[in-house]
Amino acid sequence: MVILPPELLATFPPAKTALLDRVRRDVDDDMLRVISRADYGNQADELFPQLVQFRDTGQLPEPMEFWLHEVLALTRWSDPERPGLSGFGYGPSGISGHWTRLFVCAALLRADVEPAVDVEDGATSTLAQLLVSASVMESSVNEAIGQFLTWRLMEVDRPWEEPVFALALLVVAVRLRVGRLSEQAVGIFAERVLVSDAIHQVQYGPLRLWQEHWKPLSAELRREAAAIADVVVREDVFLCAGLIEVG
Repeated sequence: MVILPPELLATFPPAKTALLDRVRRDVDDDMLRVISRADYGNQADELFPQLVQFRDTGQLPEPMEFWLHEVLALTRWSDPERPGLSGFGYGPSGISGHWTRLFVCAALLRADVEPAVDVEDGATSTLAQLLVSASVMESSVNEAIGQFLTWRLMEVDRPWEEPVFALALLVVAVRLRVGRLSEQAVGIFAERVLVSDAIHQVQYGPLRLWQEHWKPLSAELRREAAAIADVVVREDVFLCAGLIEVG
């Protein structure tokens, strides 16, 4: 298990519910209607009140029925910056589209750790979509992601996913580091991400990351690394960006 530096834990106190609770308060009914119609409108009228209840309570239905999971999963693939070019087709778009995508990704990541929900859904690309949308959001959204990720890394029960969640947390840490984290803390964690990846390579093979979704995050890490003064820390963050590029 990746050992999280104390400074990182102090900045992002582990909290299972932080992400979903932060995102759902900025999701309105129009966004939920978009989600409910994601599967060509199938069962949209039945799904909308379920989404409203989920948004209002933060409680996932147990078990989660197929159609609810389906519209969440389909909306995850939307591209708010290019709605007409994504498989989603008609939207969502703009800042409301990013809130919509954040909400469904947060829901899927929570469902992934709730055994009673009984949903199996790979988190790798969900994480990437979440982080890309969060890059245009205020710091409180990214803080909540950091809190969920520190919790997730401390509770990891699928060791082959560890380096992916660690990379995601590094993106958030580097994104919010100014005034919050020392370069030393970032460097210590970047080293541990590299070690986690090396262990993964021995036990499970190389990381497999969908480049279409992770490429913007690799570019972001490289941009942020260039502004780091410490040469060793800068190089380690560059190396972590490289893990995404060869995944």
